[in-house]
This record gives sequence, structure tokens and C-alpha cells, in this order.
Amino acid sequence: MAAPDPLTLAVREHAAWCDLVCRLHRFAPEGDARVWWSARRTPDLCPDAVTLVPDASALDVLGRINDSFGASVSDSFATLDLTDQGWTVLSDATWIARPPGSVGADETASPFAVVREKFVFAAWCRAWGGQADALPTGLRRASGVTVLGREGDGGFVDGGIVHRTEIGGTAVAGLWNVFGAWAAVADAVSRRHPEAWVVSWERGAGLDAAIAAGFGAIGPLRVWTREPARP
Repeated sequence: MAAPDPLTLAVREHAAWCDLVCRLHRFAPEGDARVWWSARRTPDLCPDAVTLVPDASALDVLGRINDSFGASVSDSFATLDLTDQGWTVLSDATWIARPPGSVGADETASPFAVVREKFVFAAWCRAWGGQADALPTGLRRASGVTVLGREGDGGFVDGGIVHRTEIGGTAVAGLWNVFGAWAAVADAVSRRHPEAWVVSWERGAGLDAAIAAGFGAIGPLRVWTREPARP
């Protein structure tokens, strides 16, 4: 059996994560072998499309979404050029992955708790600091999803959301919406899912922390956004 390609795992898991979040927001996204997309403008923090192959074209993407002002496209391989269509680069980041078994067993009790209750999840979201209502409360009970948080004196200080899935027969744990001590959150995920590749994307200080924690940089990611119409 061929070794899994970490970049493929990361890209496919990201699309699966976006699909789950959109569906919990009562959207009905679609996908094929080349692109995942939503014809309806997606909720905050979710792209309107995610490319799944490096040779996806502008037509593959823009022909399927509502490309009104503020729309975004996750260009998973940084191969698109949407400037002629009135789009601009919102951000550049790096895909990261860590293979199974990277963190040894730890018999001590984990300081990370699983967040399941509605009001505790609301407190977790405030600590995360993202946009209000960007994360649907249904994530607390969604299949394959675990919300992890570590509390300090004033509430949650570290946290992240794990999405555990199978891609081509390989166990994958997507790590999303991380805040606080990046390495500690990632290690908690690896101990919870020792059989899985842990994948995500990061930039800046988060990327530095991930590399220091044993993740490999596996490819570029670019996010495009639709500019307002020119007068």
C-alpha cells in the first residue's frame, strides 16, 4: 500500500471540515473530484470554494459560487490567478502535518477537557476570540468532532477543535481554531488520536510553533477574496 500524501490529506480534511461547518449552519454545499463549493455565500470563516487538485481552473471555481463582494476561495495549492476576475490575495499560509506516533504515551491525566455543554462552549468561543456565531453550537455533538480546552484561573487559556476522519483509508485528525499554546494543543490531539495524521494550516507565530512541535511544512495555501466592484 502506497504511503499517504500528507498534502492530499490536509487539503481533503480541510474541505471536509468546511463542509461540516456549513451543513451545521444549514447550508447545502457540493463537491466533486476537483473543487468543493457552496453556491450560497458561506458563513463567516468558511471559504466559498476549496480547490482539491493543483490544476483546478478559475472557471472550475468561479463558475460555481456567488462571487459577490467578500466571497473567498481557498486556493489549496497556490496555483490560481484570479486577479483578472477582480479578486485579490487575502492571505498566504502553509499546510502542516505530523505523522502518527509522533508523541509518546503519557499516563498522567490530560489537562485538556472535552467541551460539550452549551454555555461552556460559549465561554470557549470567547476565549478563542473569533467572530460571534462563526462556530455553530452543533459542533459540540457532531460526529468525529472534539472541542478541547484547558482552563486557567480566568477561563480557557488553550484550545482547539479536532475533526477526526478517514481519507483513502488513512486516519486524519484536522486541528482547527487553535488558541493559546499551539504545541500543547497539538500534543493533546496526538495522544487522543495516536493512529492519525494531524493536519492543519498556519502562518506567522503559529507556523513557527507547529514546526517546533514536529510538524512538517508540506505546501503553500493561498486565500483569495472578491474585491468590490470598481466605480
